[in-house]
Parts: sequence; C-alpha cells; structure tokens
Amino acid sequence: TPLVPPAVADFALRTGLDDAALRFGSASRGIWAPECAYAPGLEDLYARHGVGRFLVDSPTVHGDTGAPVDVAGSGVLAFARDLEVSYRVWSPRRGYPGGASYRDFHTFDHESGLRPARVTSQHTEPWDKRPYRPARAAEALARDALDFVGHVVGRLRELPQDDPLVVVAYDTELFGHWWHEGPQFLAAVLRALPEAGVRVTTLAEAAATLPAVTRDLPAGSWGAGKDFHIWQVPEMQRESDAVAERLLRVVTKQTAGHRAGKSAALDQLAREALLALASDWPFCVSHDSAAGYARHRQADHVAAFHRIAEALERGESGDRAAAAAFARDSPFPRLDARLLAT
Repeated sequence: TPLVPPAVADFALRTGLDDAALRFGSASRGIWAPECAYAPGLEDLYARHGVGRFLVDSPTVHGDTGAPVDVAGSGVLAFARDLEVSYRVWSPRRGYPGGASYRDFHTFDHESGLRPARVTSQHTEPWDKRPYRPARAAEALARDALDFVGHVVGRLRELPQDDPLVVVAYDTELFGHWWHEGPQFLAAVLRALPEAGVRVTTLAEAAATLPAVTRDLPAGSWGAGKDFHIWQVPEMQRESDAVAERLLRVVTKQTAGHRAGKSAALDQLAREALLALASDWPFCVSHDSAAGYARHRQADHVAAFHRIAEALERGESGDRAAAAAFARDSPFPRLDARLLAT
C-alpha cells in the first residue's frame, strides 16, 4: 500500500513535475518513481497529471518485460527493467563497475584529492589495492561493452514478442561518479548496439510505436523482497505519518474560508514535509548504510516542520522559523503549498 496519504502523493507529484519542467524547459510525460515503486491506483494519479509512462521492476510484471503494459486499461504505460541485462552493470556482486581494473571509488587520497587505486578485488583492503592504470581500465571497458551488447542481443532473441523491447535503467550518478569509466562504457555500448543490429530507442518512442498488453499489476518495488518493507522502519514511519497528517491539517486550516495568498512559511512547511518523507532515509537505515546520517537528516526535517507548524497553529506568521529552515534547505523553488488544499 502507499506510504503517504493520497493528497500528499498528489502534491509531491505535482511539485516534482513542476520542478522538472523548470529545470528541463518542458513538462515530462515519463517518470521514474522513487525505488521503481508502484501501487494499484497510482496509474490514475499519473494520468491526472499528464504522466503517460513510468518504470517498474521486472518482478512487478512477473518477468514479462518485452513489451509495455497498459496498466489496468488506463492508457498509462509501465515499462519494466530487464534484470537479466541490467544486472550486468548494476549487480553489486557481478556488475562491471566492480571489475579489478576499474578505478576504485572508495580509496581516496586526501592530500592529493585523487583516487589512485584500482578495484583489484572486492576483498582487498584499501591499503593493499594496486595502482590505477587507465590503459588496463580501457581494455576492461572494451571487453565489458561487447559482453553487454552480446547479452542484449541474446535477450532480444529469447523474448517472444515480434518486436521485443529490452529496458535498461540506471541512476545517472553511477556513470562518472561511482563508476569513473561509466560514461566511456555508455559511449562504447551506444556505438556497438547498432553495429550488432539493435535499434536504440527511448521510452517515448517505444510508447508511440510498440503494442502494449493491458493488465492489472500488483504492488511492487525494486527493493529487497520487491515490496515496501525496507522503507517501513517503524519509528521513522511513525514520524512520517505524523508529518503527513499534520501537514494536511495545517494547510487546510490556513487556507480555509478565504483566498489565501502565497505564504513563505506554508511553503517551507510543505518543503520540510517532502524532505522528511524522502525514501532515502529509511532505505539507508534498513541497509545500515550511513544510518546515523539518515536518522539525523529525517529528524532535522521533522523538527523544522513541527517548529513552523506550531508557529502557524499559534496564529503567528511562522516567518522566522521558515526563514531559518529555508536558509538550510530550499529545493523546489516554485513549490506552492496551497495546492494541497485543491
């Protein structure tokens, strides 16, 4: 089931789409929801806001990844990652970025500001890792790009559709940040795929040209167990529930009965709520990856939210508390909290 009230989910989507339009110059028709998460009914929310396609994980479509899915006949298409291919890059155990010759992200020389070592092996301690050699990395990259293309071709031949589709999707921070050679890998793959007879396309083009199958989908995500449990850390969920409920209550009261003007305090209240509800925090706690940082960040946003809410509920402007919070965190520059009440 969804982890936030429908009105908050609606507001978060509208805010995110508006922010994307501001940054990219046009409205987006496609979305990669946090954690590839889907719950029945989400397609209706997407349709209301002009989102025509979104990504899910392979198990959500029971592994039938070769064609887009018209979800529940809504006209909104779900595209599923092909894990057989995607994991050639993404898998922490056998993904290409963990290859012995690639530059090691975690070995950092603070004096020079450089990362001087290669991965060497997954079990080598940082001080024992071998020096990074760009020529060795280039050789590994050429092999891995060809291996990847070979798996794409093989997967396309396995799929039953007449014009099958293989969707591979990754966080962009993987390429060039976590995986230094990632951009060169992409370049090599994008050159080699057409040479192997594979047409490279976008989801927009695939949505326009490929026949879709119509069916209902179960709830799912790309998290462990392919459900939502790793984001349901009990104490963090309680805080999130309280924030979402109070957000709706405060905004409704502040905007009731009159045509309210845009309010910096109310906007920052909503901004802090969205930041407190971010899926990153419970994910880090569940995986024990920077868990202390994640708890601290959520607690900071929760505290800032409640300070602003308390000021507004006392009949004050809330401007001082909001200004202090805005100075620290100010994403979504066009956010308008009044949308929560519409």
